[in-house]
Order: sequence, then C-alpha cells, then structure tokens
Amino acid sequence: MELLEEGAQTHGWETDLWTSKRVAILIQDQFGIDYTPRHCSRILRELGYRPVKPREGAAEKDPEAKSQWLNEEAEQLKKS
Repeated sequence: MELLEEGAQTHGWETDLWTSKRVAILIQDQFGIDYTPRHCSRILRELGYRPVKPREGAAEKDPEAKSQWLNEEAEQLKKS
C-alpha cells in the first residue's frame, strides 16, 4: 500500500494514475510476483482504489473535453 501511496510517477510513469497493468508491473519489479492486470484490479478494489484506463492524449489540449470535465466530472467529485 505504501508503494501505491508514493504515486505512479515516483516509480517512473509519466502520470500519477495507477492502472491495473502498472500495479502488476510494480508488484513484479518489487516482489518478483507475477500477477495479471485483472487480478491486480481485484486487489486494488479490495484496497479501496478504483483502477482506471489512461486516456489517449491530454484532455487539457481539447477545450471541449476540458469544458465537459469541468461541468460534469468535477461536479461529481464535489458531491463525493
């Protein structure tokens, strides 16, 4: 859990998002245990994480996507 809290960028990825595939690679690198991304997804959910799939390209480059995020997704985060 401490490794996940350090963030994905600390472990060499470009973004700080933890995907199931990244967690599988991290576990393999750190502990020599080979888990599938699907199994890591299960583990992440049990730990209270919600695995995500990275988007292609940055949303900030697309004004329409940024506006949509501000109007919809950001509002959902406020409600949580």
